[in-house]
Amino acid sequence: MSNTYYISTSHQIHTKPMLPSTMQNLQRLITSNLGDKTLTMHPLPKRHQFVINPLLRTYSFKINSSSRVQPTTTTHAVHQTKGSLHEYEESARPIVNYDPNSWGDRFMNYTPDDEITQAIRKEEAERLKAKVKEQLLAAHSDQLQWLSYVSTLELLGVAYHFNNEIDEGLLHSYKNYNSWDEEENLHHISLGFRLLRQHGFHVPTDIFKKFKDEKGCFKESLTADAEGILALFEASYVRMHGENILEEACNFTTTCLKSMVTQANYPLAIRVNHALKHPLHRFFSRLDHKHYILVYETNPLHDKALLKFAKLDFNMVQALHRKELNDLTSWWKGKNLATTLPFARDRMVELYCFFALTFSEPQYSALRVALAKANATLTMIDDIYDGYGTIEELELFTEALERWDKSFINQLPNYMRSIYTSHLDVYEEVEKVLAKEGRSNCIEHTREATSSQQRDGMLSTIITYTKHFNVSKEEAIEELCKQVDDFWKDLNQEMLQPNVVRMPIITCLVRLARSVEITWRDGYDPLLVVHQCYKDDIEKVFIEPFPI
Repeated sequence: MSNTYYISTSHQIHTKPMLPSTMQNLQRLITSNLGDKTLTMHPLPKRHQFVINPLLRTYSFKINSSSRVQPTTTTHAVHQTKGSLHEYEESARPIVNYDPNSWGDRFMNYTPDDEITQAIRKEEAERLKAKVKEQLLAAHSDQLQWLSYVSTLELLGVAYHFNNEIDEGLLHSYKNYNSWDEEENLHHISLGFRLLRQHGFHVPTDIFKKFKDEKGCFKESLTADAEGILALFEASYVRMHGENILEEACNFTTTCLKSMVTQANYPLAIRVNHALKHPLHRFFSRLDHKHYILVYETNPLHDKALLKFAKLDFNMVQALHRKELNDLTSWWKGKNLATTLPFARDRMVELYCFFALTFSEPQYSALRVALAKANATLTMIDDIYDGYGTIEELELFTEALERWDKSFINQLPNYMRSIYTSHLDVYEEVEKVLAKEGRSNCIEHTREATSSQQRDGMLSTIITYTKHFNVSKEEAIEELCKQVDDFWKDLNQEMLQPNVVRMPIITCLVRLARSVEITWRDGYDPLLVVHQCYKDDIEKVFIEPFPI
């Protein structure tokens, strides 16, 4: 007899992040509790995996046996055999009590400024934008100073206005980076190296050899150069496999910055502390835009036109985000899924913010909305598999997802019907959006990269790892962090030309990987428990504008 059992990897009782080795370990752990029975892992149908979803992965496990299988602490979500189905149904609905929706109708009550106010604001932004563009073009006379200005534009969140000018300038800088051989400014060289690498240009690490002493160590005199150390620290995170000098740079600068943070004055201490917690390449997001605008304002040499433009642009983009959230939450409430499936997570706001943090620019509006809708339905589907559906129901649901046919709806239990039709409708909408924007392939390649970065259930992963490999907690954390670091090295390698055609795909992967790093940065899952710090982030970015 062959029965299929389902296990979801979205909760803390399961192993995450879903690194390949971790998935194999989970399979071994389950198998070890089945005696001489055999277990085979099967990914659910591709349609159900919903390749755009970076948050969830559900697998089915087929156990070739007619005997009962008692669940273990490692396999809470594996159902018992059909012989005990009725007892299981009553005791297992629902398994988890999730936090309720934290926001109520707050985002549905958004009222935009009147059209006259919006027009005045837009006109002022265009005037300031022209001034900033003039300064960007004028800075070309000094290559490294120009790169520094571009970095400032990126940190303030306004670089997207000047993509063509920046792309042309970076190509020119790449063709002439050999001229940096005579440059001794660690800050300029490190900053230029990071920018060019992040934009797909393969600058070799040899340019840092000049900053080493005769013993092969970074010169002690560099520790007095706070700006240089900060820039080198950020540059070290674009490293690839085998780039030992950047590994050394990361260790050297991390030690320096940890010492510096206790001695530096404001605002340098704020910048150093922020960098140590959130290296730019791995964490840069809409949150950083607001942070760096505030930091830039404290600089007595700041450009007033640029600062005002950055604040004005932040507020205008925030207004767009608020409108999208208003539309999304209204659409979601109209679907009535939170009432139909009261056992499932209602996380539309958190899911939208997950994508909006790194796909914040106006041109990604349709993509943000489509991804939020898709992942909101998938989160509920995951909860059906994880703790509510019975074996028979899940078998039917899986068949329905395989068929991808609305006419199959009458075969499903009543509670599954609305989420099934919503899921199909949303998927069709997403496909149209992605096809229109030329991003279908980007999403296809996203799932594997982002799921290996997920932090939810990290504690469970560590516990499982320590037991299976008989290592300490510290050793388990070190190994898991190494695997995350290796993932980023792989991604950094993929970023480099001549993969010009694939650059939009890689950019998409980088942004989604950053979203995961940001969202799970403190080791908890905001889709399970919405902690106050995540609520605070949403307030800062999506609710509180800059006073102008």
